[in-house]
Amino acid sequence: MTGAFAGVATWLVSEPFTHTAREHGTHMGLHSFSLGSFYGWFAHMMLGALIAGSLALVISLQRTGWRRALAAGAVGMLVGGALTCGADALSDWIGIQMVRGRSGLLPNPGDQLAPVIWHISVSLALAFSVTIAAQPTAARFRRALAAAVVAAVVGYMIRQAIAPLEAVNQVSQIDLSNFDPKNPDAMMAQISKEAMASAWQPWSIMRLAEWMTMGIVMGLALSLSDIFLRTASLRLDLGRGEGRTYPLDNGPNRIGTAEGLEVRLPFQHGTAPIHAIIDPRQGHWAITDLTGQGLTVNGYPAREALLREGDVVGVGPYFLRLVLGREGRTMSYDPTEHEVVLIDNPQPIAEASLDHRLIDPFGKVIPLSLGSWVVGRGEGAQIRLDYDGRVSRQHALLEVLPNGASLQDLGGANGTSVNGDRLTRSVSLKDGDRVTVGGTTLQYRS
Repeated sequence: MTGAFAGVATWLVSEPFTHTAREHGTHMGLHSFSLGSFYGWFAHMMLGALIAGSLALVISLQRTGWRRALAAGAVGMLVGGALTCGADALSDWIGIQMVRGRSGLLPNPGDQLAPVIWHISVSLALAFSVTIAAQPTAARFRRALAAAVVAAVVGYMIRQAIAPLEAVNQVSQIDLSNFDPKNPDAMMAQISKEAMASAWQPWSIMRLAEWMTMGIVMGLALSLSDIFLRTASLRLDLGRGEGRTYPLDNGPNRIGTAEGLEVRLPFQHGTAPIHAIIDPRQGHWAITDLTGQGLTVNGYPAREALLREGDVVGVGPYFLRLVLGREGRTMSYDPTEHEVVLIDNPQPIAEASLDHRLIDPFGKVIPLSLGSWVVGRGEGAQIRLDYDGRVSRQHALLEVLPNGASLQDLGGANGTSVNGDRLTRSVSLKDGDRVTVGGTTLQYRS
């Protein structure tokens, strides 16, 4: 959709200048060529700027905030406009060199090769412009190259399909009664000249179709290359931006809050600018802590881990789930291998040895000693749920006594409930009760 809108915008902006192409552009059959009517370079500059800029904006919004995304869109417009205009001029120059030296109106290979060269050069310019603007990596350049090849092939095929319609439309506007049939060469040259002139009438539906097609094809090619060349992704199951999916490149993928990372998380306390790295190792996906601040795998502390399909990685307050393949296919693992390499301390907590405990949505055990426990998002809370934006700074109070525990709501904006019932007063907890604070559900065990 973004590519289509960019094509329409290009058509609306450039069509008022088509007369410059009619007056100064290439004239078929007359051996008179020009690399530059105003329309020629302006239209293609706008095409590259609008397609590359808008696609870079949309792609960047998946990885960063609005400000950075707008900056990426601006860079995409500048780079896309320059590269596409240059690619168009280069393909025109190559086509002109191929056609020059032709005698009369004999067929020339340049007539067939020029559109091919144009689609290849312009598609490469657009794909690489988007990649340069939207935080480039080596893997993204490889995907951009694949997208450019697909866009060039499909765009050329569509161009060939609509070319006969365009030719019929041009010839239909020519009055053949004024030509001398006894001089066929002059007649054909004049027909070519008038056909070219009629082709540059403003507000051409054919050109609208061509610009829209280029935008749609480039948007689809970039999307499909990302989907089909993706081997795995991390889905944010809990934390700010919940539900977002981060595709993983076939190489090192950095996880953190810094700009330009492959897995960029919104800033939260407890998450470092570059917190961890996940990369493929001989058929496995391995994650390594880079900070010493620690991460968890399925609730257990780890400094390095080999991950399985569906494993949940805790990075600071965030929990990300590994999804393998574009359809969630699993990878083969040797069951004798250690799937999680635990750090020396602390060891996993033995749940059965605890009198009172809470279990978070990912199976992590929170031991509860006797006393008062504030549940909330603020730094003063003993049980911090700072990954959940629906939790207040001091949301609920949990009292643990030798003979049981009770829960009281502290006036959190989104309320507290036990087994689905909203609290209006302090209630006693029983073993197995489900405690919902904001948007997070914990299970109480005793």
